[in-house]
Amino acid sequence: MYVLLGVFLCSYEHYPIDDDWSYIKAAETFHHTGEMRFTSWTAMSLVFQIWWGTCFTKLFGFSIGILRLSTLALSLLGLIFFYLLLRELDYDWKTGFLMVLLMLFNPFSFPLNFTFFTDQFFISLLLASTYFYYRACKDKNDLYLLIASLTAACSVLVRQNGILIPIAVFIYLMVRERSSRGVLKRSFLTLLIPFTALVAFTYWSNVSHGPTGEYLKQANTILDNIRKPQLLAIKLLWRPLLIVEFLGFCLLPVSVSLLPRTKELFKRDNSFLLLLVCLAGTIFYLLFELIGLYNTTTDLWLNGFRYAFISEYGYRDFSNVLFFFYRIVDFLSILSIVYLTFLLSKYNNVLLERFSSPALILVFIGTFQLLFLFVTRYKFSRYYLVLIPFCIFFILEITRHVALRKKVFIPLLAAYALFSFAVTQDVMNWNQHKWQMGQQLLDEGVASRKLSAGFAWDAWHSSQYAQDHPYDIRTKRGDIPWWLEELVPAIDAEYIISNSPVPTGFKTFTYFGADRYAVIDSREYFSLFYLRNMFIYVLKRVAPVDQQAVEAPFYEFLRNSSGARVQSRGAFNAIRGIPVEIGGIEKEAWVQPSPSRVSFRLQLPQGRSRLKMALGMAPSCWDNPGDGLVGKILINDVLLENLFRETGAVRGSQIRQFFRARTFFLSKPRTYFMQFIDAHNNPADREWKEISLDLSTFTGKVVDITFEVAGGPKGDDRNDEALWASPIIEPY
Repeated sequence: MYVLLGVFLCSYEHYPIDDDWSYIKAAETFHHTGEMRFTSWTAMSLVFQIWWGTCFTKLFGFSIGILRLSTLALSLLGLIFFYLLLRELDYDWKTGFLMVLLMLFNPFSFPLNFTFFTDQFFISLLLASTYFYYRACKDKNDLYLLIASLTAACSVLVRQNGILIPIAVFIYLMVRERSSRGVLKRSFLTLLIPFTALVAFTYWSNVSHGPTGEYLKQANTILDNIRKPQLLAIKLLWRPLLIVEFLGFCLLPVSVSLLPRTKELFKRDNSFLLLLVCLAGTIFYLLFELIGLYNTTTDLWLNGFRYAFISEYGYRDFSNVLFFFYRIVDFLSILSIVYLTFLLSKYNNVLLERFSSPALILVFIGTFQLLFLFVTRYKFSRYYLVLIPFCIFFILEITRHVALRKKVFIPLLAAYALFSFAVTQDVMNWNQHKWQMGQQLLDEGVASRKLSAGFAWDAWHSSQYAQDHPYDIRTKRGDIPWWLEELVPAIDAEYIISNSPVPTGFKTFTYFGADRYAVIDSREYFSLFYLRNMFIYVLKRVAPVDQQAVEAPFYEFLRNSSGARVQSRGAFNAIRGIPVEIGGIEKEAWVQPSPSRVSFRLQLPQGRSRLKMALGMAPSCWDNPGDGLVGKILINDVLLENLFRETGAVRGSQIRQFFRARTFFLSKPRTYFMQFIDAHNNPADREWKEISLDLSTFTGKVVDITFEVAGGPKGDDRNDEALWASPIIEPY
């Protein structure tokens, strides 16, 4: 399986994805110079990860793909130790192997195998050190204890919280070890190497290297949580909700597989299951409707790893029904954790008996990792992945008393694998095309500081420049992305690479709100997740106009032709303006056959505005047989851009209203203009039909404006070519 994953990895050109730009930069510096230098964005200790990656780059040559290959290799080692630990706990090899696959194909962690993030490194070292600590305590073997401490020290040099692993073991020894001499000896072996690694790194980081900005932020956050108990109390109330729902989703194949068989499911003895469903529904209602914790799993997904939904700029073009899918996932996640909690409480006596010495050490290590999650600065879902193996240990103990139905588990596991593979392909393909488009602009002479293509691109190309040239910090106007403000303030985004013709974002709602952008190029790529082609756009800033002057159009459709989305059953797949003369009047227009649609996404100006244009029929069709054509203009404002732009201005109940099931299927565009033209049979239609539509209803909103051409009353599409001439939007 890992060989196949390696083949998949090597099938792409590799570019930084999100945070790993910072780690790749550090590894590149170390490979070429031998100097350990971190960027200001790095908060993790990272040292072992760079050493490990450099072992591969020295053998195979430096590239981002080779660094990610090193991630795959350590991920494999981690799962091997996870399997060995399960075997040590007396689970059969089939069960152990299935649980390894559950860990591998977890949709939250699977994409991280193809990055240079710290997650797979830390989890693998956590599993390896836990295995050796368990063997050391079980077999009373000091050699295993020494190996475990070395492995834990490596985890400390990936993330500083790795020190909690030996601390948990030390407390376990204090509780379980009867001999004072034995406690001292084994505690010394447990703590010496990891603490030495932590002290040495801390000294080097603060004295030799100098603390990074992000490290100071996160350290101050942890100290604030300790100094200000009210901050910690808030997290203790909030984060458990996020964590348990996350665990419910990750363990969904197991929880469903532990349900009674279908024939037994509706027996009176299992009537409690109905109560559990009602309880899960009540919790779901309280969290999502009353408290307003809507879209939790989705939010965690976005924060943890940006795939299958959104990039830094622009919402992807997809139906709102996907949000309905996430709501179902949220409910199933809550139902999953409610059922597993019920089973754990039912068999608590058995669990207490089982997780005594030496298995109790697993409880200590897992608990300390959980406690750390309450004081961290961020609530990224990928941080919660460290809890999954420890939850599996508990749940597997239940399977000794409740049958794990493999006929249910294996298909669900296969579904997880397919889903994980699809979203990973999506983000890899998207990221590759985004960086290729950015590089194309650089090759054409666009300065890197004039182009913004998201956090990883901007930081990779401009973060060092911004540090070295503080006097080049740009004056910012309107809504700007957080990383431009904090990390790369020297960027002047004349060009933007976006998923949408409208530069919007998730957290900041509307980016570059004081500027206007026109689409100058677009690229199509295939998404396995959506099972269709997706688009990436290049936007260029256009000069501002006086919105009160009718003479100055706010938006010109033909200038944004690269951003148009074309739907057609024939060869018609793009538009371009050409001069056409009708009745002695020449206008620039695009020719659109029937049946087809051409859509533009744009943000309308504040205040009054109107759509002005002319509609005609191509002269080449006048004397040919046909029954005329119907031209329509449709407008859709039920878009995610509007929801997240306006959340700061509307009540929570209005936000949640958007996510009610009935709205997912009502987002079709509405017809705002319709005209029948039959130049075949009616000579009066052999002229331009002037159109003026008031758009003030949609003031300030992001809308899809669609130009549709259909056949006449008999449905005859022959010789039906519409001309949409000089369409503009102007304030008035």
